[in-house]
Amino acid sequence: MTYFHHGVRAIWYDDHSTPVELGEKFLGTAESLRPLDPAMNDWRLLDSGRDEPKELKLADVRGKIGDWAAHNISYDGRSPWRAADGYALLGWSSLVYSETTTPDTVQLSVTAGRADVNAANFNVGTIQAPADEALLTYPIFRGALDALASNWPCVYATAYALDMEMRPTPVIRSHADLMRVAAEPDPPPPLFLRWIAYLSAPLVEGFSPPADMVSERTPGGGLILCATPDFFDPENPDHRRRALRLTAIIDALVPAVQINGRPDVGPPMRAGPY
Repeated sequence: MTYFHHGVRAIWYDDHSTPVELGEKFLGTAESLRPLDPAMNDWRLLDSGRDEPKELKLADVRGKIGDWAAHNISYDGRSPWRAADGYALLGWSSLVYSETTTPDTVQLSVTAGRADVNAANFNVGTIQAPADEALLTYPIFRGALDALASNWPCVYATAYALDMEMRPTPVIRSHADLMRVAAEPDPPPPLFLRWIAYLSAPLVEGFSPPADMVSERTPGGGLILCATPDFFDPENPDHRRRALRLTAIIDALVPAVQINGRPDVGPPMRAGPY
């Protein structure tokens, strides 16, 4: 049976927020997640920057959250470190504290303050520690989607299931091996299925949601669409069919993005409430 990883991802572009603004948004997101489950009551933060990484308690950083964000510049290997590369912010919480990731560990990661792609992510468990199914409920993932979409200026966000099946890496030891691999069809890409989606108001202007799909308007005129209001099982044929239909809707409404040195081609960060 294929292992599917469930998560939530919010996307926006061309973000020039200050570290103080980013830190406050990160704090607001963590606070919005707390009521969803006791596993999200004990947030820790990673402080990496240019020093040896260390763990901080959110309670100890609360009054200087902007300083923490400013210290965690996103580094892509270039020198010197540049604030223009944005900031990489990471926090995690679990029901029982552990130095290693457990099935009930929830992660909140944000890369923002960039001219191109900015993202906020909510994840439960890891590849090494598949998520506790008690945390994979519709109320938790709908709540996480709301937390990300309301705290960050995303143009869209999705709760999803990602096929984590390992694809074999071809062994190439000779020219004959290279020719053989080149002649073989490409392996199928990992399956990415949308469960719940948030689309900001400009994206859904003039769009009427399908009558048989769960939908709800947001305070800022955006739209929530849902493949199923139950636990999302990607191996359930009906769930998969609905998720593929939701994916097709998103692909049709969200403009295609091409980065490659052109940071102005994606939808800009959202203005106003979600």
